[in-house]
Amino acid sequence: MRRRFLLVLPAVLLSAACSFSGIGEPAPDPMPDTGDMRAAYAAIRTAYASFKLSGNPEMSAVHRVRGGYLAEWAICVRNDDAAKRQHYTFYFKNKKIAEWRLSVLVDGCEEERYAPLPPG
Repeated sequence: MRRRFLLVLPAVLLSAACSFSGIGEPAPDPMPDTGDMRAAYAAIRTAYASFKLSGNPEMSAVHRVRGGYLAEWAICVRNDDAAKRQHYTFYFKNKKIAEWRLSVLVDGCEEERYAPLPPG
């Protein structure tokens, strides 16, 4: 019994060590650059029109996602009508906007600084 244990132990230790090698981990998603933002602005304009919000769109700077989400980069968007303000979070994957949702508290959009969406 002890001999069998000693034969199996190296195989178990070797397979456990493989889990720490970093093999299979995805490469980090790159931050969108200035060229990527033109397409992002167009996607934001299209989505914003479908939200039927009063006022004009404002956006935050691109930032790392706060909290557990499947994207690494996000941008917050809101309307400039303070009386009927709503915040949305747009998520980037592979430097493109992949999806968006009504912002939740963990997104931190209420604390962001905003500027008007560039004309396009």
